Amino acid sequence: LTRRSTWLFAPLSERLQTIADLVPRGRTLVDIGTDTAQLPAFLCETGQVPLAIGTDLSSKSIARGRAQFAELLGAGEANASALELRVGDGLQPIEPGEAETLVLSGMGGGMMCDI
Repeated sequence: LTRRSTWLFAPLSERLQTIADLVPRGRTLVDIGTDTAQLPAFLCETGQVPLAIGTDLSSKSIARGRAQFAELLGAGEANASALELRVGDGLQPIEPGEAETLVLSGMGGGMMCDI
């Protein structure tokens, strides 16, 4: 399963590539603490997921993620409706049943338990 993918931007880090390899194909994804949405953008662009929702507390990170995804759109490499980015705390911006796969990575275990 492991593949070192190169997409429009830099290759995914080994950590993010490992996570990407574990995401089931064809299911809606939520990435909590998405930062600049590199993982969900990659999964959308490669067609691994039909829809990815990224949430983060930082509006600046979400804005950077939107800008990067807009570059993919401009290059014709992505579907505009495939990625939604939302500012919010943990699962708060997500409605029940909105996604089938949850990614919690890049944060401490205590924070994960709080979410």
